Amino acid sequence: FHNLILKDTSHLYFENLNPQNTDLSIEKFSLTNTVINGRVDFSENIISCLDLKDSIILGTLTRRNFNPDCANWETATLLKNEELKQNNLIRALKYKAIEKDLYMKWLKYTTVYFKWCRKCGHIVDLKSKNKIKKLYDKLYKIQQKYQIPEDTIIIDEDISLCKLRSDRLSLRLSWAFNDHGQSWLRGIFVTLGVWFVCFGMFYLPSLLIALHDKNYLMLLWSTLTSNIFFENLLDYLNPTNYESLKKYFISKTLCMRISETIGMIWFLLGKALVPYGIFEVVQAFRKYNKID
Repeated sequence: FHNLILKDTSHLYFENLNPQNTDLSIEKFSLTNTVINGRVDFSENIISCLDLKDSIILGTLTRRNFNPDCANWETATLLKNEELKQNNLIRALKYKAIEKDLYMKWLKYTTVYFKWCRKCGHIVDLKSKNKIKKLYDKLYKIQQKYQIPEDTIIIDEDISLCKLRSDRLSLRLSWAFNDHGQSWLRGIFVTLGVWFVCFGMFYLPSLLIALHDKNYLMLLWSTLTSNIFFENLLDYLNPTNYESLKKYFISKTLCMRISETIGMIWFLLGKALVPYGIFEVVQAFRKYNKID
């Protein structure tokens, strides 16, 4: 169904689509670019995927025994809003996570598509043609993997490749730290891992020095089991404490500039990600209290 305007007195009801109880299944049910002023009911579990792209629901969309996949993030958004209308926060949170996950995949496809469009306007030699072919092959694989129709991509003249990448990074971090607000336990483990890895890569002797030190493993073990290491590890949780970084630059064992630079990057990365992880844990833990 496409390009419909359903009046406020209309009532579409989809049930018993498989009266013979055969193995019939509907791969995708589309109700796109449609304004629903009335009521649409779904009561059929043989539909595998639902597509409500570009539709507007001003009336009611009810579902019973109906749990299909969402064809795109726009569909997940509409279903999330329908659950919020009924104050069903639990199901709304489920669709919120699906919405973010599908949007993250859509951004991945859009980023490659955007790069491909730009490259197509600058074909100057065989090398550039090969790059375009590789981009197109990557684009096709992503499109097939995530089932993204090509006509869903609209390139805005003011679009920024940097913005697309930054938005995708934000969603990837949300997925990594708490599965888009669904798992606070996952957030705890990931935050602990980031805390230990970032500080460890900053604190431990440089790998460049390790290449010339035959006792590196012994030095590593003694460092990890020392009280000083754990004291500094706990101090690292303080977002305003940069004493370890000051000592790092005057350390005689880490005099090489390249080591100082790499260590500083790890230090600052952890200072940003650990508080972010704590915030995501709290957000996921309170997921049933509110929804964005």
